[in-house]
Amino acid sequence: MQKQIAISVKMLGKKRPVLENVSIQLPDELSDSTTLSQLIELIVRQQVAHFNQNREGDNVLRYLDSSQIQAMKKRGKIDFGSVYNTQKADVEKAVQDALQAFEDGLYFVFIDNEKIESVSEQIELKPNAKLLFLRLVALTGGYF
Repeated sequence: MQKQIAISVKMLGKKRPVLENVSIQLPDELSDSTTLSQLIELIVRQQVAHFNQNREGDNVLRYLDSSQIQAMKKRGKIDFGSVYNTQKADVEKAVQDALQAFEDGLYFVFIDNEKIESVSEQIELKPNAKLLFLRLVALTGGYF
């Protein structure tokens, strides 16, 4: 039986989440007790595959119905979803960048409201776990 987890991405200083409660399936081979590193790698690989798949789509102009416009209006941006940059992401580089960003403290990871401190930390993935990535934003505009 495959497990699902809900992923949210929030950014410090922003009222609205960047991404809220997106469910992903965890493969059966991922054990109940795994490391944060393995979980980040799995999520990045899935997201890069989805990103690259969208790059292969056609650029035929689509139309939007009123329900799609209303949903996009709530999101804050109305567009046709056209992809102009067809360059695909490198999976291995994306995984390394995500792990390095965690090590550098650019984001925190919480699983069911518990902060994970290290990529090598063993984590327990319960069914319907809630995973939060909290992106930190550096202050800008000041003098050093």
